[in-house]
Amino acid sequence: MGWCHAGSRSDGVALWLSGTSRDIQRVFVTHGLKRPRVQYSATIEDALTAVVDVVDDGAVV
Repeated sequence: MGWCHAGSRSDGVALWLSGTSRDIQRVFVTHGLKRPRVQYSATIEDALTAVVDVVDDGAVV
């Protein structure tokens, strides 16, 4: 989990986790993987839509 945590603090790194249950999300949050560093999506399709929206808004180059 260290690589996710360190990478999510770097400039330009976006991390979306999909299909994680609330229990698993709770474990990640306990270890510091929480919003805004990490985004959670119910499905891969939802994550891809969110990524496209962020790129379209100009937040990611």
